Amino acid sequence: MNRTEARRLTQRFEVLFHLQAEPCSLDHLERVAGKFALIPYENLTKIIRSARETDPVRRLRMPEDVLQEFAEMGAGGTCFSLTYCMYQILREYGYRCGPRMADLGRSTNNHCALVVFFGDREYLLDPGYLIIRPLPLPVSGTVVHETRLHPVRIERYRVTPGLALVTLEPDGPRHRYVLREENCDMDTFQKYWIDSFNWTMMRSLLITRFIKDGRFYMHDRYTRWMNRDGRKTGRIRGDFDDEVARHTGISSGLVSRARRILAAEKPGLRQETD
Repeated sequence: MNRTEARRLTQRFEVLFHLQAEPCSLDHLERVAGKFALIPYENLTKIIRSARETDPVRRLRMPEDVLQEFAEMGAGGTCFSLTYCMYQILREYGYRCGPRMADLGRSTNNHCALVVFFGDREYLLDPGYLIIRPLPLPVSGTVVHETRLHPVRIERYRVTPGLALVTLEPDGPRHRYVLREENCDMDTFQKYWIDSFNWTMMRSLLITRFIKDGRFYMHDRYTRWMNRDGRKTGRIRGDFDDEVARHTGISSGLVSRARRILAAEKPGLRQETD
């Protein structure tokens, strides 16, 4: 992305979220990240793009697509498209930052986040995991940060490289992922992004977004509402497309397109109207 494109992208972001350009500061960084968190994590657009495009590079949703489809349909993106979009916006503002890969579960390099260098510290932002405050990474040992939902513990390993991220929830700590020590160059980042179209997550509908008092999560018809006190689970019943739209703000037409692609192999996602 050249400088003109990056400036145009950032201006679009400012208009969408009623922000203005300011000198780099941690307060400004937190305001930008807080607004960016209104863009949901979802793989519906990725499923649709994968079915429509055969060229692996053209499948990648660029930052302009992310902002336009958010404005028009309430769409968002997965960790790669969200991280890359935030990366371009923050660089245009003047922040030093870069994407960093992470290992989620038993797989490797299957998640990414953004690390911002400010002053003499590194700060973690993870739009794919809805970490919307810049969290200082520990130079050594362990640090616990309060967040909008649950406290986050970040521990730097003593022997093996990497930083473990754990959320401290009412029913106990939950290991989330191990973050790499070093940033990822753009060619390698794009390679992992292209590879992600073949991951298991492309065979289910996934949405996560902030709601008034916590976070909403959806995996196909399974739903979960989380706040600082705990979680409540449920299922999407009735008209799937309209119900998902009501819970997430994503247009029912977009939900329908993604659902129909998967419904050919997943009967549980079919509706009588299909």
